[in-house]
Amino acid sequence: MINNKSKKPYFFRPSYFSERALVVLVIISFFIFIPVTIEMNPLLPYGNIIFICSVLALFFVSLFDGRRVILLNNSLINVLMLFYILFSYCLFSSLWSNMPLQVLWRSFIVFVPSVIIGMLFLKEQDLYKTMILFYKALMIFGLLLGSIGLFIYSFGDIIWQGDLVYNSLNIGLISLNQTLYYSSGVYRISSLTGNPNNLGFMLFFSISSAFGLYYMKKINIFLFITTVTILITSLIFTFSRNSWFATLISIFLINLFIHPRALSKRNKIIKLILFFFFFVLCSLGLLFLYWYLYNSFSSNTRLSLDLNGRIVAWDLLKKVINENPLFGTGFNTSAELLKKESGGLVNHSHSLYLAILSELGIFGCSIFVIIMLFVFIPIFSTLFNFRKRHYLKKEYIPFLVNSCILVVILIHQIVEISILRFNFFNVIWIFILFGTLQLRYKILHDERLEKSRQ
Repeated sequence: MINNKSKKPYFFRPSYFSERALVVLVIISFFIFIPVTIEMNPLLPYGNIIFICSVLALFFVSLFDGRRVILLNNSLINVLMLFYILFSYCLFSSLWSNMPLQVLWRSFIVFVPSVIIGMLFLKEQDLYKTMILFYKALMIFGLLLGSIGLFIYSFGDIIWQGDLVYNSLNIGLISLNQTLYYSSGVYRISSLTGNPNNLGFMLFFSISSAFGLYYMKKINIFLFITTVTILITSLIFTFSRNSWFATLISIFLINLFIHPRALSKRNKIIKLILFFFFFVLCSLGLLFLYWYLYNSFSSNTRLSLDLNGRIVAWDLLKKVINENPLFGTGFNTSAELLKKESGGLVNHSHSLYLAILSELGIFGCSIFVIIMLFVFIPIFSTLFNFRKRHYLKKEYIPFLVNSCILVVILIHQIVEISILRFNFFNVIWIFILFGTLQLRYKILHDERLEKSRQ
């Protein structure tokens, strides 16, 4: 009997979005948060509302997909509960804040999507495929931004309008612009992000993802070399020292800790070549830093190192911490405090940890530290337990890459603040954090199944 009933294309099935909800959220957040005008205004209006609605919609689609069961990952559930506690504390911080409504709203838009992403991971069935899609998305985002930035910088005109410097390139009816930061005779590209440090941080994620895809054998060597060359070239022209060091540390850690038995012979040769280039890049970086410092101080350009603004911000935050050591001034209020205390000269804390201490006090900071301990203790205990041969599992490489990225993020945030804020990088951090815990669960779960069958 012939069944004339045509099947719906897979793309139009409800489960299509349910199975890819996490990657869909990452893609949506990129287009909402990353592209900005040269005046730093979002290209997409009402982005905050669109993102929140997208998170809630995808959550409900996944919730009512009965074919997907919940995986009881105790480590992930513990971290989720701690995020709930930190969320509650941030809400309560509005009671003693001078900006109660802002604290409530900012707590909601930061933590609700974060907790929902964690809950979606509990229903993630094919995590390996999800991580491949995630890495590919990050790699493509970096290639897109880096290529646009280099293209406009190479062929566009440099225009000065008062304190604003930008590149402009007209191609027929299309006009491409990017903000430039001028420092010690150097123009720093920002592509569509509006800030070289944001572009540099994005490229750090893209380069780490490219290494993950290559070691997972999901891209060939030609595509890998071409991609990394474009990404590193773009990263160099951002002149973002923090992103340079973050990328170098990430590449070093991934290639240092990846187990030799998880690599093919060709990848082992690539690993040796990478270590050689790492040594060369570090040597060239030190020479460049010496030249940069020499030119900066000889021309009395203190601001060229971006240290002057950071030191002012840190001194002001230390004063705020001393005045409110236990409870802080309220979640996500440090920017307004700095602007007020500095007379409008500084509006960025440039340090996640000082910002948390000033906003949430010792109690709130302690909760954050406990969360990080609950994340990294199980991760490291699994990562370095070679006796159980975890490196033979296919999930091992994305687990290692994610673990290295998480470590580098915490180092990077000493002099920047990109997480625990309503932005694209917080979405990426939360995705990697919960994804790593779920990858660990999958590795251990498969190992238990193998033992039970023996």
